This record gives sequence, structure tokens and C-alpha cells, in this order.
Amino acid sequence: MHAQNRWDGPMRHSSMPQIPMPPPLQSQLFNQPGWPNINQIHPAQFPNGMLPMGGFNMPLFPPQMVQDSFIVPPVEPAEEKIILQTLVESKNRKESYKDALNSLHGRNGHTASQWKDYYLDHKDRLDETISVYLNPPKVALQAIKKPSPSAYKVEPSPARSLPPKPKRQDSLQRAPPTTGKRNTINSLTAPAPVFGDRLPPPNADIQIPDPPSRSPSPPTVVIPHRGRGNKYTPEDRDFFLKFIAWRLQGDPSLTRNDLCAMLAEKAPHHTAQSWASYWSNKHDVPDKILAAAKGDDYVSEESESEEEAKRPMGRRPMYKDLSSEEDDDDDDDDEDKSSQSELVDDDDDDEPITVHPESEMGPKGGPFTDADLYITAKYTLTCPNFANVAGKERWEPYSESYPQRSAKSWAEYYRRNEKIKRCFTPNQLQQSNMDEEYDVIVLGTGLTECILSGLLSVEGKKVLHMDRNDYYGGDSASLNLTQRLADAEVSQLYRKFRPDQAPPAELGRDRDYAVDLIPKFIIASGELTKILVHTDVTRYLEFKQIAGSFVYRDGKISKVPSTEMEAVRSPLMGLFEKRRAKKFFEFLQGWKDNDPATHQGINLDRDSMKTVYEKFGLETGTQDFIGHAMALYLDDDYINKPARPTYDRIILYTSSMARYGKSPYIYPLYGLGELPQSFARLSAIYGGTYMLDKQIDKIVTDSDGKFVGVTSGGETVKAKQVIGDPSYFGAGNEKESGTLQVIEVGKVVRAICLLRHPIPGTDDSDSVQLVIPQNQVGRRNDIYIAMVSSTHNVCAKDIYVAIVSTIVETDRPELEIVPGLNLLGPIHEKFVSISPLYEPTSDGKQDNIFITRSYDATSHFETVVEDVQDVWQRVTGSPLVLKKREVDVQQ
Repeated sequence: MHAQNRWDGPMRHSSMPQIPMPPPLQSQLFNQPGWPNINQIHPAQFPNGMLPMGGFNMPLFPPQMVQDSFIVPPVEPAEEKIILQTLVESKNRKESYKDALNSLHGRNGHTASQWKDYYLDHKDRLDETISVYLNPPKVALQAIKKPSPSAYKVEPSPARSLPPKPKRQDSLQRAPPTTGKRNTINSLTAPAPVFGDRLPPPNADIQIPDPPSRSPSPPTVVIPHRGRGNKYTPEDRDFFLKFIAWRLQGDPSLTRNDLCAMLAEKAPHHTAQSWASYWSNKHDVPDKILAAAKGDDYVSEESESEEEAKRPMGRRPMYKDLSSEEDDDDDDDDEDKSSQSELVDDDDDDEPITVHPESEMGPKGGPFTDADLYITAKYTLTCPNFANVAGKERWEPYSESYPQRSAKSWAEYYRRNEKIKRCFTPNQLQQSNMDEEYDVIVLGTGLTECILSGLLSVEGKKVLHMDRNDYYGGDSASLNLTQRLADAEVSQLYRKFRPDQAPPAELGRDRDYAVDLIPKFIIASGELTKILVHTDVTRYLEFKQIAGSFVYRDGKISKVPSTEMEAVRSPLMGLFEKRRAKKFFEFLQGWKDNDPATHQGINLDRDSMKTVYEKFGLETGTQDFIGHAMALYLDDDYINKPARPTYDRIILYTSSMARYGKSPYIYPLYGLGELPQSFARLSAIYGGTYMLDKQIDKIVTDSDGKFVGVTSGGETVKAKQVIGDPSYFGAGNEKESGTLQVIEVGKVVRAICLLRHPIPGTDDSDSVQLVIPQNQVGRRNDIYIAMVSSTHNVCAKDIYVAIVSTIVETDRPELEIVPGLNLLGPIHEKFVSISPLYEPTSDGKQDNIFITRSYDATSHFETVVEDVQDVWQRVTGSPLVLKKREVDVQQ
């Protein structure tokens, strides 16, 4: 049973209307000095979504900042007792200090921020006062040496004399159980503490691990605990320390509760409550990491109440018995290993599997059958992200496919049935996957293919995704420098470009690199952004804005203005030309399709862009700037075509520029390779099956030429349709029938350059988009330069990755990008590639073979989304429609 269609609104190629965001985010993104204040602009004045240039240079300070700095007096020492009383009461109510201080907002005319600032300024003294009040000092015996463990004895009343020193014994003697009067052990008779993994010696030098350069991957091994919840594995422990170190490196203000909530989101096989309990039991190292991040001396957080530590934090799975461990688990490594061995037993690899069809599954209200066990076990193992998602995300898609039982019922069945967890071995599972029949097989894990795979899975299609590579991304992957393969250090980037050469040691650590193979940025209001926020894939991604957009003109680099002041100072135009350009942009701003008075005698659907330029008397250089730096055309063919598409492109550029300021582009942290991986995760959540490092031997068709299946390793898996990138369909080679499935329509030359400095002339920006219009260098096609740096977590510190690309026009491609290379300055390392551009020869409706296009030379993903929309309509027979949300971007 297919899932109900989830798309809510049409996806149109027009600017994305401004979407309401929380006020703090609006203040962060827009209300900065010199940035456009879109909150001051009424959308009805400009129906096309383009903001007026006069909207720039209207800085707005947040009201809270004005109130705190200029109106409200600070908290006085005489008011300190209010804070003390509130914090003491918060301890009794099991309430956090943050909530308690927030409750003081407006008290005595002070804001919550001012109360918090006073507390932080006097934190040590106030905490000590509260601690003394809550825990009055007790009279304790001093200078008394504790006996060894074997010497103590249990007695009704505590002994006051020091017992004699006993002989050393190997084991700890336990007191026999007694009845009647309650026995106690005082400080004199208590055994000496046994130090180990759970309790290191008090003077031990606890080493704080270095924070990782990127967000650590969630644990992949999940071992169910007997009864309920999951065990804590060594992989969990390693992830736990790395994750909190990484998070605190970015935001030292995070609390322990905040971190536990984040842990539960990233690794939801344990709840936030379970992570908090685990922290309390293994507190020494994480407490020291937390204290070091806050710049304080090491102080254990044991002073926090146990009840507060056990309160639920953050998002919790709908079914807590699925992935939570309410009690701490003390099991050792031997038990962990034995549990894992139960899950996978290599001796059973060759045992046959009894395949059960869906028709044998138990009916609604009836008992579970062997078919339920078989199909549920296969679902849990074919979903690569199954262990890392909450119960709701695990079982709701499964319940939609098998609605005879609710998601909660399937979740409970999985929790109670241990056979599900060891039903398949890896070899048996792969064999079982190849034996099934699918709705769609997707070949290649490029961004286009992964978007389609994710969307089809959400629609309820049964999808098998295969790739010949051992990594996600295909041609849109991000490669590191070195990768351990078969117990040997092999360079991923160098393996592709220089197989016989190792990377220089001065480039730094391998884990710091994620080098894109194609240079593209995401337009902030573009179609890819709409898909990202519609599918909620943004929960797997973090974005950062590109610092600036530049254009090469008259032998020098100039910034594309993003504010009115930059436009006034820009050297791109003279004074009189700026006036003409202003009239041109005002014409675009005021255009209304249903108001002929705004048309000034121009018909955008009939008149060419050349006619529009001539009407406003714009110079050739200004036309180059508008057409190539704003409309982002590769060549000048657009000038003689109707003006409507160019108008839409300029509106898209300006609305994207106004959305976040500085530039219209955003970029995912850790490289573009994160995009296909995130859509692959989306597909996996909704039942998609993935097979990497799987060579494709043959595309099988019947006697009529229609698609039947795919052969790999001598086995054929069947499906109704296949989608794939051109490399899986001959890429220019003839089929057995003598026909071509794809044809070459051009070539792109790209040079990946590693620099030790920013690009000269770009104001030392850490990331740029630089366009060299074709007329400036005597070419037919533009040259693009895209540069990112360590601020985007794609390379080591003080290294910059610049990619120069263009359409090949001659038989000497590398010489064609020399104008771009000359702008980079000294180049430390350079990797040049020439990639053919392929397009399918048919629409695939006759043979059910749907082939995507190669990634072109454009600097954005708009053409990629156009290909996604085209393939989607050909595969499903209906257009792709989406709804709109919002995406957060780091400045």
C-alpha cells in the first residue's frame, strides 16, 4: 500500500516569498547594520518579491538591545537577595537556573538578560551561598585513617574507636544479611573505594580528548538490553565524548541538559533521560570537558539534583520502550561482544532462508506469523539509518506500508521479539534483497539520483538504490585526502587524480578535508532550497552563507553590490550609468503582470532582453554584469530571447541576496557530498534499500526492449522502472541493438586548486563566487571560480579550496581556464579534470529506462532541480509539487 501523497502546494519557478521566521532568527539574519531590513518593507508594494534598492542601508537594532543598553538600569547588589531566593526555590521545584532567571523578567524593571548577566558576573559567590544554604556544613572527624575493606563490620550503632589494622585480603568480604533492627555503616566502618572505569582515583590526571573537526557519526551498532532499552557499547561511549566536545567547541554556553537532548536527537537509540543517567555514572571526563569549555576549574556536576538530571529533556521518541534505556547499564565488554555475536553468526551464512510473501502476514487483530517476522526483520536491516532514528520515524512509514497494525503495535512487536534482530546475516540479507522485486531501481548516488530516491520513497515506492562506488555522491561527492582501504592508506582525492602519489604531509589531517568534485552553490531562494526544507532534510544539514559574490571586469575584481551604499561606491558603473541602471531595476521592481501602466510599453513574453536593455540605454559592460553576474547565464544567447526568463532570474538573485545579505548563496558544512547522503537517509527512513560498492554488469530488457531488471555479480534483481546517471547506460557507447541511450553534448573542464591564501582582490573573504563574463576574456562561455575554506569544514586551517570551471571550447581545455587560474595567486596543489556532458536520447516512457543529465558548468543547482522535476514527471506521470518552509543559515 503506497503512502498518501504528501506534497501540499505547487512548485513554481519564481521567487520564494518571504517566510515568517522566529524573531531571534530575523534579528540575526537581517537586522544588522548595513544589511537590508526586510521587516520594514511591505510585500504588497512589490508583488514580484524583489526588494527595492532603497530597502538597504536601513539598520535596525533589536528592541531588547536598545532596552538593555539605553533605558533599563542594571541590577544592583541590593537586589541580589531576589536572585538567591529565586534560585533556592528553583532547586526545591526541580527547575533549571535558566527557567528560574527567565521568570524574573520584568521584576524591579529589569529584563531576564540583566538578571542572567548579574548571576554570571557573580556566579562563584552566589553558587557557594546557595550551596551552603541547601547543605549546611556537618561536623566531621578528621585525621582518621580508614581501614581496609575486610576490617569493617556491620553493627547497630557506629563505633567511635579506630579498629586495628587488619591483614591484607584479596577479596572484599560482604556483611551477612540481618533481620530486625536496621543496621548502618558509618564513615569509620565504610570500605575504601575501589577505583576503576566508573570511579577514577581522585588525584588521577583525566585527559580531555581533542574535539573532532566535524560532527561525529552516530553509532551503527545497537544492542538491545534485556527487558527494555539498548545497551551502551564502546561505540556509544566514544561517540558520547566526541559529540559533547564538538558541540561545546561551537557553543560553550550549552548545558548538560542541552547536550543530552542533542545526543538523543543525533543518536535516538538512547533517550535524553538515558544519556543524562549515563553522564551521571561516567561523569568525570564529560564534566571536565564541560568545565574546560566554560573556562572554569573542574567541578563535578554531582551537585545537581538527581531528580533534575532524570527529567526528560528535548525530543523523546513516541515509543520510549523502543530506543531508551531508563536505567544505566553496567555490562562489560565481554557481554557486549557476546551480544553482538548473537546478532551475526558467520557460521550460518550459507543456511537457506525461508522466504515468506506479504500475503502470509497476519490480518488485523490476528496473531503474528512467520511472514511478519521475516518482513519486519528485513525492514529493520535494509534501512541503513534504522538504529539512528526515533521510534516514530522508524515505524510510521512501515505502518503505512502494512496498515493492518499500527506503528505502535509494530514497534512493540519488534521490541518483544528477539528473533527479528538475528533473522539475517549480512550475506543472507544481500541475497534476499536481490531476490525481491522493486518498484524502482536507482543507479548511482549523485545528488539528482538521491533526491529522486528520497522523494519516491516518501511517496510509498519500493526503492533499491545501487552504486558501483564505495561512497555516496558519485560525480557530486566530496572526497577526503586519505581513506583506509584494505589495511592500506589510500588517498581518495589522490586515488582519483594521482594514483601513484601520496598527499603532502603539510596539507594536514585527512579528516579535515571534504573536497567537492563539482563547484556549485545553493541559491538561498532557489528550487533546491525548497526541496530541502519541504522534505525536512535540513535536520541532517548545517548551512553557512557564502561571504560575497564578485565579478571580473576591465582587468580587476569587483564585488556585486549587496547594499545601497555598496552600489553607490561600486566601480562597476559610472555615475550616469548608475542612474540608468537604477531606472532599469526600478522598472523590474514595479512590474505587475496585470497592470499595463507598469509595463512602459514592454511585453516580457514577446520582447527580447536586448530590447529591454536598449530602452534603458544600458552599456555593454552593464549588460554583461546583469546577464552573467545576476541572471547567471553561461553565454549571451539569452539576449535575443524573450525577456521573461531573464526577469525571473534577476528576481531570484535579488530576493536571495536580500534573504540573508552579503551574497545570494548558501553552502552545506562539510561539503556538497552531504546533500546526497542526507537524501539517501531520507529514502532509508521510508524503506529504501541501499547497496554500495556493487558493480552493475548489465541492464536487462525483454524482447520488446522494456526494462526488466539489473544484473550484478551474476544475480538479477527485478523492478518496474530504473533511474540512473549516464555512466550506467553506455555514456556514448552503443547498445547491443545499435542505438544510443545517451549522447555527449559538450565537455566541462574543472581545476581543483588548494591555496594557502584567499583570492586576491576579494577583501580576504573566506568564501566567494567569482564570475568572469565571456566578453571580458574573449570567449563564448563564462568562467566560474568557487572558493570555500576551513570555515565551511572542508579543509585544514589556513587552506582554501578554489575550483575554476568552464565549458570546453577548444582542443586545449586547460589553457581555457588560465584567466581564472591567474586570479588565484600562488597555487599549492592543482587537480584538473575534463568531464563529458551527457543527455538521454529518449524520455524513457517506452522502455521504462529514465536517465538523468550530467552536471553542467553552472555555478548553482537550479538546472539540477529542473532535471529532477523532469524525471519525476516522466516516472510518475504528474508534476512535482512542494510546500514552503524556512531554513536556518549561519552567518
